[in-house]
Formats: sequence, C-alpha cells, structure tokens
Amino acid sequence: MSSQQRQSGKAQVLGIVGLGGVGKTTLAKELFNRNSSHFDKSSFLFNVRETAGRMPLNFLQSKLVKDLTRLELQIDNFDEGIQMIRRNLLSAHALVILDDIDHPDQLDAFLPMRDVLRSDSLILVTSRYKDVLVRAGIVKSAIYKLTGLSERHSRQLFCSYAFCQPHPPLVFKDLVDEFLKACDGLPLSLKVFGASLCGMNDRSYWQGQLDKLRQIKLPDEIQKRLKISYDALDEEERRIFLDIACYFTEEDRDMAIRIWDGSGWRGLVGFLNLENKCLVEVDKENRIQMHDHLRDLGRAIADQEMPLRLWRYRDNIHALWQRSPGLSIVRGIRNVPGIIFDAYGYTFPSPDANIDTNDSRMDTFHRPDTTTYVVNQQTLNQTVQREVNPTVRRGVNCLIPLWDILGGHNQRTCNFLQLEMKV
Repeated sequence: MSSQQRQSGKAQVLGIVGLGGVGKTTLAKELFNRNSSHFDKSSFLFNVRETAGRMPLNFLQSKLVKDLTRLELQIDNFDEGIQMIRRNLLSAHALVILDDIDHPDQLDAFLPMRDVLRSDSLILVTSRYKDVLVRAGIVKSAIYKLTGLSERHSRQLFCSYAFCQPHPPLVFKDLVDEFLKACDGLPLSLKVFGASLCGMNDRSYWQGQLDKLRQIKLPDEIQKRLKISYDALDEEERRIFLDIACYFTEEDRDMAIRIWDGSGWRGLVGFLNLENKCLVEVDKENRIQMHDHLRDLGRAIADQEMPLRLWRYRDNIHALWQRSPGLSIVRGIRNVPGIIFDAYGYTFPSPDANIDTNDSRMDTFHRPDTTTYVVNQQTLNQTVQREVNPTVRRGVNCLIPLWDILGGHNQRTCNFLQLEMKV
C-alpha cells in the first residue's frame, strides 16, 4: 500500500492489470481464498464486465450489500445503490474483489465504499485497462501489472496438461519449446493447447497445430489462437461449447446436461470432453465456469452461425426476419433477470410487438401485422401445445429452448419452446 493511502484513513484499494488470460482472476481467487478468513466480511464479484453488460449496475450493488451484510435490499437505481453502500457498510472490516472491470462507471458504483469501510479493509480490482483504474482515483503505485509466466513455469504448466508431468519427453522437447514461444507465457493458452495435445503422439499432428498457431502474429489476438482448439472439437462438442458460451456460464452443470440430453445429444460425454480439454470448469457449487476469452470466442462464432443463439438482452425475435428472411432457426433465447420478460418496463421481442404477458414464459408472441406464432411449450417430462391461429398459409419452425434464469441457480427445469412462425 502506498504512503498516500496509509495517510488517507480510507480502505486500501489495489489493482491488478494485464492481458486477458494472463491469470488476473486466478490470482485474485487465490488471494481471496487465503485471506477472506482474516476479515469479518467478504465479497467476490466475478465478471463485472460481463454482468454489467446484461444487467444494471444497481443489481451488482445489491449483491455486494447482500454479501457483506446478509440484507436483501431493493436497490432501484445507481445513486440509491451508492447511498445504500455508504449506509450499510459503515465501519465494516471487509475484503472485496471486483473482477474484470472495464469501465469507470463500474468503479463509480462501488468505490464509494472505501470512504466508509475500516481503514484495514482491502478492495482489489482486476482489469485489462490501467487507465480505467487511474481515472477512478486508484493511485498508480497501487496498480500492479501481471505479465506472463516465466519460461520454466510455462513449461511446467504446458507439460502438466500435455503429458501429465512437468517436463516433456525428449522426442517432443523441440516442439514444446516452440509452443511456449507461441503462447507467450499466457496461462490460458498454455493450458488449452497443452490439454488439446494430450494423448497425441504423432509429431506431424503437433506440427500442424503449431503451424496454425504461428499464423497468429499479434500476441493479444488470443481468440484466434483459441479457435484452433475449437476447430479440433467434434460437431456435438462444438454445439455444447456454443451453448455454454451463450447461456450456461455460472449455471448448474446438471441442469445444462439434462437440456443437452433433451436435445438428443450426449450431454455428459460432451461436457466431460470439453472439461478434459480445459475449455470449461465446474466450481464447488456445481456451476459451469468458462474463461471470458473462451466465452467471447464462442459468442462471436455463434453470431455467425445457424441456428441463431440470441444471448444479448438486446437480441429479439425481430432479428429473425432481419437476418434470415427465409428459414430462421433459433437455438435459444437468454432470459436475463431485470432485462427480459419481467416487470421493469423492458419489452421483448421488439418495441413494435404486442406481448401477451399473462404467462411469464410468454407462450404467444403477436406482431401487429399478419405474422402469428404457434408455440409448443414442452417441459422436461411433458408437452402442452397451444395454437394461436391455425388459419395460415406457410410457416417456419424454430426450436427454442428457453432457459429461464429468473429463478437463479436453483432453477432445475427448462422450457423447450417449439416456435412456428407463420406468415
């Protein structure tokens, strides 16, 4: 901690910055796990960048207050959240991790707590952008840049995944050295490529993967590197990977597997294969975790492929006939708390659509023209069909598994909506 922070009487604020995939979140987790017991209260806000893209910041403010006080408070807006933080965290002795911050507004929503927490509290912020932390008032001397692993540690990490031992067999030593150069010390790349080569004893296969990796010139083009591992998946594994990226990060693993099984896929086998390739993980609460680079890669791929996966809260059914005037197949629509299908005043599928809101699952969609949707609503064990208007001329069938995460992580069912668009 800098002398400037010591003299302020405020809580310590430290920053860790570096490229995505360099290990900032991993380091923050380790710090949190080792030190949270030394504080009276603690909170780890994962993936702030991702969450803030789907939900208003007052949602995260309420989660922070709940973590530190166990109070369920209704926070209606950003400014009210700041007041609640100041009022309820006064003199608290707390450890707080703000993970993956990418905009000053996010820090503005949380950092007022440094004025009211005890001076021996700690707030740790991870980000890819040093300037965001500096603009929020975090002193430069309290911001630490995390660089890639050393060559020795890179070799140990890569080989532990490729060979299940810290050093390579002599026959692969030269190729391992080349992979270490290409991965540039980034733990995520080392883990993913090491795991993808595990059990592959053909040097020509290794050389082919290395040649692909070498074609990526810039060290920060990590997504292009990781797509090499995606391309090596079979078709079913790719589908499951894309589903996780678009819908199932932070969701219950067993629920997701039941959905894949219900789609006619080998859900457990496919998921375990992705896990063995270090493309996904499962936390101690059985929730699926995916690194943000892999998640962003999956979403970028999904945006270019059929069936459509509508995962942004701005996505809507109107996109179906904008992007695909003919046949439109939708794999899923993400139901985001506070954004879609709820009472906060947002509309779906589009501002010009009239929505039947009697059912929170919204069985029927109507547009003010001649378009009508016929929905077969199917749970895991039963099917109920509702026909809105059978007098139509032609139609397009869209399979829409609608995972409702309004119920939180305890949600154990999934509605499969067979949407038939008839014009």
